[in-house]
Amino acid sequence: MKEEYRYLNDEELEAFLKEVEKDSIIKAPVYLKSQIMGEVFKLAEQEEQSSLKSVSIVSGINSFDAVERKKVVQKQFMAYSVKILAAAAMAIFCLTAVPLDFTGIPELKNESRIERRINEDMERYEEENRKLLNDSKGNKSNLGELIENKSQDLVHMWSELTN
Repeated sequence: MKEEYRYLNDEELEAFLKEVEKDSIIKAPVYLKSQIMGEVFKLAEQEEQSSLKSVSIVSGINSFDAVERKKVVQKQFMAYSVKILAAAAMAIFCLTAVPLDFTGIPELKNESRIERRINEDMERYEEENRKLLNDSKGNKSNLGELIENKSQDLVHMWSELTN
């Protein structure tokens, strides 16, 4: 006989949600942690045994004691250190041998319309700043004269408003 699975209706779903919210979480089975940890330990033991077999095969050693293991580890460390040293030396060589141009931004040959507009606006802005600086240097030689002239203008405007 074929079982049919039915979905929860709205009332049952709301009751389920209230129950979950009240208990805050649905608890996992008690045996789950021990089962997972057992599997992890089995895999770790299998991996350790396979690595010991591969090291003993490579080194030709049947009985693998701590001193021999230390020698193999030191050889692996030295090989790794030599690889890192070679990579660093190659990187330094590439940095010094390859000519790079850090003088500035290369000229844009295919400027878009927007880039041209921005460049034109920047040039116009710089030109206006130069003109203003030249005018202010020619007309007002120091800050005292500028303040005096502005204060006279303000007094003049105030007297016109009060009259």
